[in-house]
Amino acid sequence: MHHYSTVSYKTITDREALQDVWQISVPKEALIHPFLMHGLLALSALHLLELNEHSNQRQLYVDLATSHQNMALTLFRKELNAITPSNCRAMFAFSNIAAVLGLAFTHTTGAEPLPLIDEMLQIFNLLRGIHEVIQAASEFIEKIADFLPPHVGIDPRSVPKEVLENIAALRDLNADVQRTGLSDEEKEACERAIAELLAAFERIYSDVGPLIAFRWPVLVKPLYISLLRDRQPMALVILAHYCVPLHTLGNFWWLKSWGYQLLETIYHQLDLSWRDSIRWPVQSVGLAGT
Repeated sequence: MHHYSTVSYKTITDREALQDVWQISVPKEALIHPFLMHGLLALSALHLLELNEHSNQRQLYVDLATSHQNMALTLFRKELNAITPSNCRAMFAFSNIAAVLGLAFTHTTGAEPLPLIDEMLQIFNLLRGIHEVIQAASEFIEKIADFLPPHVGIDPRSVPKEVLENIAALRDLNADVQRTGLSDEEKEACERAIAELLAAFERIYSDVGPLIAFRWPVLVKPLYISLLRDRQPMALVILAHYCVPLHTLGNFWWLKSWGYQLLETIYHQLDLSWRDSIRWPVQSVGLAGT
């Protein structure tokens, strides 16, 4: 816990206004709520693993992180159906920690991974499930107000012209039903995903903070997630564009190479006839050998 309180807390967000929350307020909640304590300890173990990549204690850190994460999720799930004023702050904090853990585990532990798109979908499903529960407890929003970032005005003008042009190209492609083969309902689900992707860019370029990247997967429609699971090309092209903000946030150790590796997987998943549709993400991320 010492490592978390002195080092790891700084790596969750770069928003200075939230540093005290993650260093002081969240650990205080963890003293009362074991699921959050286990979550922080899992994060700390993964961060130590990242910092000591060639250490002979590597397996120890992997085992610690895995054990604490499993315990955290087990205890957290027991409280999911009973969010109260006394546990809502810890639940909200853990929802962010769980997302960070999901992303960090993939590239730090060396465990045999799922196909990368499925790894991401697993994280999306975790985030969506937690979001639904937190939304259901919105009556307690005043209890978590100090855990939220200060309001930052979203300025659509902050988004570079290049991004806007490529979002427009995505919309044009989605409208081409002959090319995509989508039903009206599927087309609408993809349009929603594109709209939320633009909103994600607006938040990122307005400097809202890295955790805002998690909003996109919880705001898209369930049908879009199903299309991704089926590897539908239009859905994959949209996901490829989501790799750009992920890559932009790659200076956070827990996001690291996610944007690059996920885009590389999508590139090889797509038929040659679709690859031109992800030219901008490929160039933005600097995907080699394409």
